[in-house]
Amino acid sequence: MRAPAREPLREVLVATVDELVGDGGRRACLIVGAAAERIARDQEAAAQVRPTTASLEGAPSAVIAEAQADGHLPNTRDAGDVARYRVVTMHGLRVMGAVQPGRTSLMAVVEAALRALE
Repeated sequence: MRAPAREPLREVLVATVDELVGDGGRRACLIVGAAAERIARDQEAAAQVRPTTASLEGAPSAVIAEAQADGHLPNTRDAGDVARYRVVTMHGLRVMGAVQPGRTSLMAVVEAALRALE
């Protein structure tokens, strides 16, 4: 992945790490918590979480598609799938940060996620 496309993706993930390290992993993500605990049996929670998750994928998907068209990102994966992967990585970081909020381990996940997009 060439630098112009990689940096905005990296910045979002690093900001997530900064937030997690800053609060010591105490604050959980409402979306992750609701998805893990309530969505299967609570239609009201599902009605709130699903559109929010879709919006987290939507805007980045357009940016990723543009970066693929410009040659800044490989065009080997669907832009929507890449955006979804980014959202899943962010949610995974939040779960990991709640369990083990160390910057080194969280940044290793960020770098691995970025390498996976190459």
